[in-house]
Amino acid sequence: MTRVYFHIDELSRDSIVASIALKEFESSGDQLTLGNRITSDILVRHIGIQDYFDVIVFPRVGYFKGFESYRGLRVVLYTECIGRAVSENNPELTKYVLFDKDYAEGSTRYARSIGLYLCWGSRVKSYVEENFPDLAAYFRVIGHPRMDHRV
Repeated sequence: MTRVYFHIDELSRDSIVASIALKEFESSGDQLTLGNRITSDILVRHIGIQDYFDVIVFPRVGYFKGFESYRGLRVVLYTECIGRAVSENNPELTKYVLFDKDYAEGSTRYARSIGLYLCWGSRVKSYVEENFPDLAAYFRVIGHPRMDHRV
């Protein structure tokens, strides 16, 4: 049994994703636990989330600070703001939004600890392939739960 923690950051979008994921996990016998900013903070700082879950899904790299001893799969499922950041054609802003403050300031520690980055459209993946080729292999385009296309 795989135990997954899924952080709901933006209720409308993430609830759609979570409802689909719950059905999939129930049918496979795996466990999906849903959380939010309050429960994520409690689980990280007080309970020790790394001791229970096999996979953790957060919306940003920065949420993984404090997970140094975690041995499971770290997944970033970006919010829509990542598409806007890529469209701005501002490399410094995009680096910050994609990989967080530490990466923008030169530290790759947290960005490299992520095992899978999930983005809504191919524009983001193409941008990463062009500008961050060393991390591009970890990016997957999954489509958007409120749209039919993957731009």
